[in-house]
Amino acid sequence: SDAFGRQTEIDRGYYATSTLLARGLSEYAYSVGLVRQRYGLESFSYGPPVALARHRVGITDHLTLGMRGEGYRHGLSAGPDLVLGGPFGEFELDLGASSDYSALHGGSALLAAYEYRTGPASWRGVAKVVSPHYSNASLAALDNRDTWDISVFTGVALARRTSLSTQVVLGHSRDNGNVERLLANVSQGFGAGISAQLIASRNYDELTRTTYELFGVLTLALPLQHTLSASEDLSHQGASTTESLSRPMLGPTGVGY
Repeated sequence: SDAFGRQTEIDRGYYATSTLLARGLSEYAYSVGLVRQRYGLESFSYGPPVALARHRVGITDHLTLGMRGEGYRHGLSAGPDLVLGGPFGEFELDLGASSDYSALHGGSALLAAYEYRTGPASWRGVAKVVSPHYSNASLAALDNRDTWDISVFTGVALARRTSLSTQVVLGHSRDNGNVERLLANVSQGFGAGISAQLIASRNYDELTRTTYELFGVLTLALPLQHTLSASEDLSHQGASTTESLSRPMLGPTGVGY
């Protein structure tokens, strides 16, 4: 999760703006559970309880307002969000405030994003400012974080089943000084429910200097909504291989794993 509670299944620093909702439509999620730890590395590894809530409403076809909140073992975090759209693209503004009573720290965060799409190409710019002790369900007040960063994303569909995206991030880490991140992502569909993704990245900060990473995943869609995936991660820390079989919970009732 990032400072505003957005979650990604593969954490490679991507950020996707919240979409506009049509007038009168609502989007919401209220969840209670246990924090999943060491995802993809260890099975049945769970931490303390957590409660998450997010609710968004389309005020008009061009304006969506929302609110999110998180309650976790060491504190609370909440804030409003706004999405404004039109022919000029989409603009998003998120605010966050937190209180971490285990470390006796409060904090705040701000995010501003702009996205524009035309034909097969898209462009996104994101600016974030996070106070030194802001916290949420996945970030403790004493954890290191980027106190500010500016990200530029570009994406283009090269063919019907092939896409290329890039990311450039410049920022400042509270504990590690200035940071730079460069990333390229190629996705390829092969039909019959088979797809592949390859991500290459370069990361720099003043403490650990320059590191490189290569991540690839092959995914196969199986009957009954099952998904089988195999991934390989190569970095300066070594290599790791992960295989997984999953099924999402569909509808208001059911079983997922």
